[in-house]
Order: sequence, then structure tokens, then C-alpha cells
Amino acid sequence: MLENTSRAEFDDMEYVARRRYNDFVWLRQKLVEAFPTHLIPVSITTMLLVTLSCETTVLVARCHSFL
Repeated sequence: MLENTSRAEFDDMEYVARRRYNDFVWLRQKLVEAFPTHLIPVSITTMLLVTLSCETTVLVARCHSFL
């Protein structure tokens, strides 16, 4: 992630921050714990995996029904 800043306390205006998927999982979990009454969205990767998993299951079931 490329971050830009205009704050005087930083030497440079651009910084690179490397984040891993687990960093965002951890952040989401902390937000859920801190704000239990708020809806914190799940990651897009998780939604894609669930969607693909469900679609694959449906496709396999349909294929078997034609046999």
C-alpha cells in the first residue's frame, strides 16, 4: 500500500506499507470486538470464497442429477 501524507512530523511524503491478509483479518476482529452493535463487513476474499464454494457445490449437484 502506498501512503501519502502532508503532515510535518514525517520526513517523506510517501511511505510504503506492506500488509498481509491476516493483518486485515486481525483488524476486522478487533473492530467487531470494539463495536459489537456495528456491522463490520467481511473481506471481499471471504465473500468470494464462500460464493465460489456455494456455486461449485450447486454445479456439482446439478451435474450429478443429470447422470
